[in-house]
Amino acid sequence: MKALFMIPQIGFRDEELSIPKKLFEESKADISIASDFQGKCTGMLGMRVESDLSIEQAQDEEYDLAVAVGGSGSPDYLWDNIFAHNIFRSVNDREGVLAAICLSSVVLARAGLLNGKRATVYPTERSLSELEAAGAIICEDDVVSDGRIITAKGPQAAESFAKAILDAI
Repeated sequence: MKALFMIPQIGFRDEELSIPKKLFEESKADISIASDFQGKCTGMLGMRVESDLSIEQAQDEEYDLAVAVGGSGSPDYLWDNIFAHNIFRSVNDREGVLAAICLSSVVLARAGLLNGKRATVYPTERSLSELEAAGAIICEDDVVSDGRIITAKGPQAAESFAKAILDAI
């Protein structure tokens, strides 16, 4: 399995990356981390990680799984990233698994992939209105699976989120 984690350059939620990444590594997945640029990225709790490539570079690859990690940086770095939208659409077209956690569920919404789909998001007025505008059926569960699309509310759901993704694969 070839998996891509897309993270905000600044302000990704540490455990939303570290917990799923660890479980996928244990399952022998080929994992890449992309951000808006290739280089150092900083989590909300101080985690530092080097992105393997930029999201723009990643759009030319073929992934079985695309994951958007949330956190306070998601609205600034991921929500409007057209390259992230293209990656999600491409993975969807190949019938791969799409996953987003916390505020990054909005990336799927803005990519046009949540219309008529059950989904959850870290609940803010803005994030909820984004999902509603995209035609999502908003659920209050910590983790929501709708076919090949998995969304989760936030860091407390990181392990359940990762397990739901592995189940979908």
